[in-house]
Amino acid sequence: MSQEPAPIAREVAFVPDRRSLHESAVENAYANNSDVYDYLAEHASLEEIVAFLRFDACQPAFNIYLRRWLPKIPEYLCRPLEEHIEEEESEHHSDLFRVLLANLEAQVSISPALNDSALCTLNYTFSQDCASEQNHAFFAGAFFATELMSAKRCMQLWRGLRRLGLDSVGLPAASPEQAPVAGTYLGIHALGDAEHGALVLRDFIEPILRREPALEGAVWSGLHDRLARSAQFLRWYAASYLPAVRRHFEQAS
Repeated sequence: MSQEPAPIAREVAFVPDRRSLHESAVENAYANNSDVYDYLAEHASLEEIVAFLRFDACQPAFNIYLRRWLPKIPEYLCRPLEEHIEEEESEHHSDLFRVLLANLEAQVSISPALNDSALCTLNYTFSQDCASEQNHAFFAGAFFATELMSAKRCMQLWRGLRRLGLDSVGLPAASPEQAPVAGTYLGIHALGDAEHGALVLRDFIEPILRREPALEGAVWSGLHDRLARSAQFLRWYAASYLPAVRRHFEQAS
């Protein structure tokens, strides 16, 4: 289980270039560029896409994850966090995802078995243990990595559903005219999460580094912890569930 890093001794003034450093760390990481995502976009069957989405569905609802941190963060971060929570809850992201998955699941027959230990390792970021053991700077780094990786994951899954002619399946629409918009949920979500990543930099990481520069190490620790857990999960998933990706890894090694 990840431990909170000791604060770095030196004070580092925030500089604008640090934004690109955080973005590059996520964008260039294996966890954001896994062959699993390419396979889901370009080759996976509907059964394989649904199986992957079912692991996604085992993540705690994002608003619950964010609410766990409200009692712990400093006052200057409370309002930005409340705004993120309000957006998550007002747009019913979790409900829409559940409807999408349920309607896709109805079209396939897959095993219900999931690996609890793999999920436990992956889900540390979202757990009460993490909120108890880590600080708000660790949270900000992990929050940022989660949002930016979600953008890439949703886009590749959307590409896979479009390839199969199923990108308009699974979401309720108030009228037929709204159906095409509703059907592009994953694509819209991908763009939204990329914007959320930028907001986390602006509303959390930048203020922390200005006010508490000694916590820079904890921000990076949270970011890298989330990337490492995601990478571990994706390698396990490829080896366990996607033979085509497993063969690719074996040929590359």
